[in-house]
Amino acid sequence: MFSMVEWHARVAKGWTYDTWHRGRFLEEWADPRVLGELHETFAYYDEANIKRGPLKTVDLFRKWL
Repeated sequence: MFSMVEWHARVAKGWTYDTWHRGRFLEEWADPRVLGELHETFAYYDEANIKRGPLKTVDLFRKWL
């Protein structure tokens, strides 16, 4: 997931754009639109969230990445 967010930032701002390492300081370099939806892609330990997480990931990839 973080690789796709990094690639998205680099495509938008140039391939040498500093995206730190493994999502470090993600809030500072990632597209705010992506950040706004990223939290929905992580699932918690209940059935509804486990179903929702992967679907939101697909939505995020389709929309921004």
